[in-house]
Amino acid sequence: MAIARQILWNAEAFLEAAERQDLVDDRLRLGVTELIACTWLHRFLRRFREVYPSVSVELEVGLTGEIEKKLATGQIDLALQTGSFDREAGRTIHLRTYPYIWVAAPALAQANGTNRSMVNLLKGPVLTHGRNTVASKELARYAEAKRLAMNQVVYSSSLASSVQMTVDGMGFALLPAALVRDQLQSRSLVQIDIEWLPSPLEFYARFNPKRVPRFVEVAAGFAAEIANSGN
Repeated sequence: MAIARQILWNAEAFLEAAERQDLVDDRLRLGVTELIACTWLHRFLRRFREVYPSVSVELEVGLTGEIEKKLATGQIDLALQTGSFDREAGRTIHLRTYPYIWVAAPALAQANGTNRSMVNLLKGPVLTHGRNTVASKELARYAEAKRLAMNQVVYSSSLASSVQMTVDGMGFALLPAALVRDQLQSRSLVQIDIEWLPSPLEFYARFNPKRVPRFVEVAAGFAAEIANSGN
């Protein structure tokens, strides 16, 4: 298997040197989290297709834990996921840092006035993503340390649903800033200043060079370029 993989790598290297990546006929099994799917995934796919038009892409969108598990078991070739990691991958490339912010629909923000704090915020509905995410766990630890109730926190496995529920005025929300850029620009959401925020999300491209085709490393490089070129 190692010898066969080396032969394929050498063949790809030859095509790259000849600038004939269009002749690479293979597939890329790609796993990404929802934040990437909602922000710059389409630009990444367009860039990859421009260079490797004959490589098909099999896309899976899921939670980081699911993506990491499938990378470890060889079910996907390239993972675009958050840290920290439970399993070794081989190669890990930092992509970008995504801070969280508090947001709300303008009417809800106005109705609650300017006296906003975590104490007051947690008395009403608070929307956030995934009970087992790093941000949700940090929120739970903060609330426990401050002896604040968490019974009004609403968890959603879908970031897109969390955004829509926030736009609909169903509560204040803790979300990655990049995810709600358009809503902030259109003023369907406004940013709220609160004294506490969780750690930013750190995103990485991860793959095992011993298992995957050569173009996977190139794809990881494209991801790094596009992630840092904006939302």
